[in-house]
Amino acid sequence: MKFGKSATIIAALAMATTGALVMSQKDAEATSVATVTTSTPARLYTDSGLLIRNRALAPNTPWLVGKIVNFHDETMYQVATNEYLKASDSSLKDSNANKKLIGTVVGIISPFIYNDQINDINGKMLPAGTSWAIGKHIINKYNQHYVQISSHEYVETTYLKFNGELPTPIYIGNFATLDKNPDDDTTNNTLKDYVPNLQNINNYFIKYLNALHAANGLAPVQGTTDMINYAQQRAEQQIPAQLDHSTATRDTSENLSTAGLSYLIETEGIQSDKDVAYFILKDFYDDDKNRTPIGQPGHFGHRAALLYSGPNVGLGMTEYHAAFDADWNYGTMDQFNQLYNYTGSNPNTKFISKNAI
Repeated sequence: MKFGKSATIIAALAMATTGALVMSQKDAEATSVATVTTSTPARLYTDSGLLIRNRALAPNTPWLVGKIVNFHDETMYQVATNEYLKASDSSLKDSNANKKLIGTVVGIISPFIYNDQINDINGKMLPAGTSWAIGKHIINKYNQHYVQISSHEYVETTYLKFNGELPTPIYIGNFATLDKNPDDDTTNNTLKDYVPNLQNINNYFIKYLNALHAANGLAPVQGTTDMINYAQQRAEQQIPAQLDHSTATRDTSENLSTAGLSYLIETEGIQSDKDVAYFILKDFYDDDKNRTPIGQPGHFGHRAALLYSGPNVGLGMTEYHAAFDADWNYGTMDQFNQLYNYTGSNPNTKFISKNAI
């Protein structure tokens, strides 16, 4: 089988037929192969979604896949360091497609099992060293993560080691809080009708963000699993009513907010993932709650991050916080600094309406 990026020049277009992905298979931990299905050479794109005009992939050739990303609602497979193939021009074979997610109990403490039918611990415990097939992943208002091990039984993730990445968490505020009077709890009443989905919120947020970029003549961005997971980690690191950039473990452009899911649902009355995404975007853009007063450099720093960061971005949310993290875009750093240091009250930027997407 042929993998890679060596090229043969055909009709003035470099058409790749053999070679190897620049990153090693071990480093990339790639287990998927995309085979070109077009009858003509398949075009390639950069990590910014731009067409590569002097390179293409030969028909029926297989390519080792690194990342799987989304540009402009188009799924793309990474086949070289900065070369991406459209999913619609290929078929993907994943050697781990049928691999089940397994959690193994670690340590000497056996976790209790929570049963969502009785809203209580059912008296059972998982023996140390045992392994369990994993279903749903749920996060509650205390940032406790639970995974499903049977139809109605769940355990905290802190007691398990997993053989792969957990699925995107589903937010249920009172899950496993053992509240015996759930009807007296405002959060639970609200969430009976609306259960936030972090992946959906990210999808809407990135669509809105790209509409904002388009309105200001800027290049689009993309949400990546890596950046979304990091943003979620950053949101979870914040202490209620406090925000701290100094705990970051990576050098990213970052916005933090105390407009968490609890505030949005209980105070703002938001009842959809799309409305959550738009509220967060507008909240960062307006910068009304920025600790730096208007008229001082830094007041519009959140807006600058929205407009001039990327191309990889992610949004994380918890009960009390939101975090937007993105790559630094050195190509627009002068524009970022100009807006960041702006000391007026009305920067020359354009916002978008809720029906922009």
